[in-house]
Amino acid sequence: MRDAAYQRSHHEQLCVFSPSGCFGDVVGHHVKVAGLSGMGVKAPDYCVIPVCHKHHELCESNVIPKRHQVRELLNYWLERLTQEHGQAKAVDMMGRAYWAALP
Repeated sequence: MRDAAYQRSHHEQLCVFSPSGCFGDVVGHHVKVAGLSGMGVKAPDYCVIPVCHKHHELCESNVIPKRHQVRELLNYWLERLTQEHGQAKAVDMMGRAYWAALP
């Protein structure tokens, strides 16, 4: 299920690849993560990062490598969790989520 308010919130943020200024309006880019997306299945809303149109094109065409997209997704979530819970709790939450996701 898509969260329209969450998706719109990305338009009010700066591009994660160039926060000092970018190429046009900011949109939400769904980072494709193994196990969460695939052929005909869009990644969930929590795998969205704010990017400008130019960087969105570069992500979609894999000019910006997947590892950089995932790194920015993790940084984005760490920043959001830090703002809400403080740095120590945010790091703990991210670590627990990482270990829980391992096979």
